[in-house]
Amino acid sequence: FGHPLPVNASPDSVKKPWLWTQTGSAPPSSEVVFALQSDMDTAMRVLTNALDTEINKLLGQRWVSKVDIATAWATEGGALDALEEAEKQRQGQLTVRTLAGFSGNHTTPDALKRLAKLGTVRLVGGHAGLFHVKLFLFRGARRSLAWIGSANFTGPGFESNEELIYETKETVELQDWFDRRWKEIGSQPDQPAAYCKKWKEPTSRREEVDGDGRERGQREGGEQQEVDNATVNKWKSIQRLDGGFDSYIVTLDQIRSHVQAHSSLTKNDLKDWYGRKYGPSRERRAGHSFDKVTDAYINSLFKCGLLLEREKGGPIECAVLPRKRADKNRKIVEIIERNIVFVLEILKAANDWTTEDDLLKIAKERGLDLEVQGIRNRRGWLQSAGMVEVSRLGFRATLAGRQLLEDQL
Repeated sequence: FGHPLPVNASPDSVKKPWLWTQTGSAPPSSEVVFALQSDMDTAMRVLTNALDTEINKLLGQRWVSKVDIATAWATEGGALDALEEAEKQRQGQLTVRTLAGFSGNHTTPDALKRLAKLGTVRLVGGHAGLFHVKLFLFRGARRSLAWIGSANFTGPGFESNEELIYETKETVELQDWFDRRWKEIGSQPDQPAAYCKKWKEPTSRREEVDGDGRERGQREGGEQQEVDNATVNKWKSIQRLDGGFDSYIVTLDQIRSHVQAHSSLTKNDLKDWYGRKYGPSRERRAGHSFDKVTDAYINSLFKCGLLLEREKGGPIECAVLPRKRADKNRKIVEIIERNIVFVLEILKAANDWTTEDDLLKIAKERGLDLEVQGIRNRRGWLQSAGMVEVSRLGFRATLAGRQLLEDQL
């Protein structure tokens, strides 16, 4: 995707982007370059992360009155929350059409029911190939905008996965494609309800956790696909998982983006969002112990000083952090150290290879009532911030960790 130009052509010589599908024709030259601009007011830009924040900003613009979605899978998440909030703000004057695939049961009933309340849902399936489209069209009376790229309309797709979305104002051919497919599929008033009734938790996948603690699945054919698996996601920043310690700041970044995008957000609002994002689906949520874990985790972020509540029950905000990653990570550890005991002590003990048992002994010698999980949480922040490294021998301070220790002491 993009504006593919024949070699030696200039951007001015091309009036609109090429659009070709699996069954369509290729561009005139196999050698192409991409003309991309990053200004918000130009015809194109590339989005690579924080898509939930971007869609909140876009839907906050009053000119958007119609949204068309074509996605391989649809689940609960920040993007769906943003649509519902926009519809609420417009008092029902937002129209949404959704073409959703459902391969492997990865589209959830809750998402379909909520999308149906916003407009019309048509399911795409039964073809020779997998419906694998990711297209989002935003329309108003005098302008339109399109997103096309790798992200499905899912929680992971808009909030945690590394995705690439191309934004363009050249929407005519994309809109024609959507309208044609919408007409071809036709009205199906009973199919979404039938799918929801028969839906079962996806089982034909192999679960993995990558180095950042993000979870993915693989279909039997070996093609990697995103999944929304509560069992892993709900613990990824709290319990010990392979790669889980590295995910602490990744998760904090997602929370910060959500807080910054919602100026009136309260602590309870944040807990509810966090529970929907990382916890079980709404159908299986009632009485689940994850609610207690959510309370403890969000409360810990306030205790650490990374989130701030100026007035009890009022709007919350984030601690100010530098933009540069290394500086930001260091600042996070410094903030935590000011509010939580036994953080720098871990770095000091980890001057050479050390273990959790070693740290528990040191904590007890100092009269601190810490359990293994308390040690692991502190180690998680340090590892995620790049202050300690891990091997079979245990973990020890990195150069950045030793430098922080020297500066603090």
